[in-house]
Amino acid sequence: SDPTKDDPSKEYVNIRMSPLTTESVSLAGWSVVSKETGKGVRIPEGTALPKAGRVNVSSSVTLSSGEEIILATGSSPIGISFRENMCTGYFEQHQDFSPSLSLSCPSAYSEYTRTNIDESDCEYFSRTVSQCNAVRRVPDDLSSSCEAFVEEVLTYEGCVERHQNDAGFYSSTWRLFAGERKELWRDTRETLLLLDGEGRVVDAFSY
Repeated sequence: SDPTKDDPSKEYVNIRMSPLTTESVSLAGWSVVSKETGKGVRIPEGTALPKAGRVNVSSSVTLSSGEEIILATGSSPIGISFRENMCTGYFEQHQDFSPSLSLSCPSAYSEYTRTNIDESDCEYFSRTVSQCNAVRRVPDDLSSSCEAFVEEVLTYEGCVERHQNDAGFYSSTWRLFAGERKELWRDTRETLLLLDGEGRVVDAFSY
């Protein structure tokens, strides 16, 4: 998908594991290379659970049935490659991902219903907050307990704290970034080769 973009931040390819496969595959040492130009990149390592403001440990990505990576040519807007989860939509609020991250965060109202707060103003406000949207300024007429709820729960960190052990928390998609400053792939007459760690062709895509 979209290997023809001129901007490296918007140029990317998708690599998907067949839903029919029964084994997981490590992508350690794998690469994507142009058959025509010889240009290529190693598939980067990624962080399973990205944490804002902390050192994130990366490792080789392993794909299972139906999972995929989106391999972007440019650099990560948040500085790391990562696996999407139900909270990573918060990253989209202040950064520009291509393609856009899924805004599948728990709604502010659903989070409110899990609190001990019973205030009509806070409930109403929670219904007005957009999904995956960290509120920059809390209205002055809300109580301190509601303010604390908004500032501590309706954030990426708060979402992870509450939901990282939920079923379905992790997405089937990884976002990996090659960190290149220029586009890699030609606009037309291009064949991309997916090579394993020993340089053998696993798949090819021509356009």
